[in-house]
Amino acid sequence: MGNPARRLYERRGYRVTGERRVSGYEAVTGAPGRVLMEKALVPSDPQTP
Repeated sequence: MGNPARRLYERRGYRVTGERRVSGYEAVTGAPGRVLMEKALVPSDPQTP
């Protein structure tokens, strides 16, 4: 089924740009790893550089 939070961010324009899986992290948190999600920002006023 996937992660509902990740799907929400992807619908809002975020994309996964990195992923890290560490066995020790999973032992502590129960999650297999972490992902880095980024979104390109655009100026609200096209006249502004």
